[in-house]
Amino acid sequence: MTRRLVLALLTVGFSSSACTSDDPPADGETTDAETETGLPTFDPPEAECGNGYLEPGEQCDDANLIDGDGCDALCQIPCSMVWEATIPSPALDVMPTVIDLAIGPNDEIVVAGLTDALTSETDDDIWMGAWSSTGEPLWSGSYDLIEGLDDVPAAITIAPDGSVYLVGTLQATGGTDIWLGRFDGSGNQVWSATFDSPIEGSKDEASGIAITPSGNPLIAGHMRIGDGDTDLWIAEVSPDDGAELWSTTWSGPVAENGYSLDKGGPVAVASDGTIWATAIEYVAYDTFDVHVLSFDPAGVLLGDWAPQVTPGISHDHTPNAIAVQDGSVYFSISRLGPGATFWIHRLDPSDDGATGELAWVREMPSFVDVGESWGARGVAAAPDGNVFVGGYLYRDEKEDSWYEGWMHRLDPEGEPICTNRQEGTGATLVKPDLIVTAIGATGAGELIAAGRLSDVESANSFWVGAFRGP
Repeated sequence: MTRRLVLALLTVGFSSSACTSDDPPADGETTDAETETGLPTFDPPEAECGNGYLEPGEQCDDANLIDGDGCDALCQIPCSMVWEATIPSPALDVMPTVIDLAIGPNDEIVVAGLTDALTSETDDDIWMGAWSSTGEPLWSGSYDLIEGLDDVPAAITIAPDGSVYLVGTLQATGGTDIWLGRFDGSGNQVWSATFDSPIEGSKDEASGIAITPSGNPLIAGHMRIGDGDTDLWIAEVSPDDGAELWSTTWSGPVAENGYSLDKGGPVAVASDGTIWATAIEYVAYDTFDVHVLSFDPAGVLLGDWAPQVTPGISHDHTPNAIAVQDGSVYFSISRLGPGATFWIHRLDPSDDGATGELAWVREMPSFVDVGESWGARGVAAAPDGNVFVGGYLYRDEKEDSWYEGWMHRLDPEGEPICTNRQEGTGATLVKPDLIVTAIGATGAGELIAAGRLSDVESANSFWVGAFRGP
């Protein structure tokens, strides 16, 4: 591709000033000066992909229409960005933070975020924004559920009928409650419901949401059930008003210090109704393990996996995301603090979901090629069976430092299909920070990434970008 393109560019850019002569021009010939300043002496080729000339609308042109050679048959670079869009922060005294994203039945994209208060005069509020499959903004807005108190989103999903469900944590008197809201396709709230434990002043927190095959919201979080005791909590609720249909809990063993402060994580539902939930087990004050749990459609526990347990070594593990596709379960676990790293897993469960095997694990060194402070923030299963993962990393160069996003496509066996990093686009030479914190997959196979764009010359913004396939 490089040789053909260089030859094409050399042909277009060749100047006759490189060949001079003292002889006068023959009749009908032009002088060097005339060829340097006049019109070309040949007609340019017809604009089309595959002619070896880089033309408007093309990212590359390697003089062929062959896929798989770094320039595809549409003259686009595989896995490169299709479009990006931003919505500025609603105020200067809040920091926009993306928590999650969801893809709708028409490949519309809805992002759930937080307007994180930077001063004591404001509070944390929920934010949502929506874009079409081609990047046109549809709607956006902030939601202050209780004025003067913090509202923190946890996860978002879209039902087949286009209804948007957002679960979060609502500050309440003396504690916090789990909050669920249903919104229509334009971002208008239809109803909301709260859930809390019977213990007054408990700190109950939301962690995940999914839609069951019957169209009901399934929410996850953790609730306090006693002194020094919190459990993973999962509930299926009615789409009509959020009324609880059933709920269940899970708890790890009581630690040696007498505490059992377990927490919830992201949740997903398979096409057969099997529920896949992540939970954080409290092992000790400085040790936390991630469990992947399976439940039947009525909430009965089927299986329990803890793939990154390291006995005797203090560690803080947390689940990032979980997705189900074609009978396989994909999930990400991060280790926080010193020696931070992450793992991407594929679990192949049995038909009843009670047992299964880890098909593969990819650790952070499988993805790292530059930078530091890598984080895996999202996992999505694409309709074609591929797996999308992504997050952010920190670059510290001699003259500048910045955050940028990274997005990888893996095949079902965990092998890389294509990888790319995305720097933020700013108004100055100073690179803006692009912190990707959510990943999704459209029905058309595009990878969707969302996060925050921070530019020194403009307000911080919610950012979303779409990336084509290979």
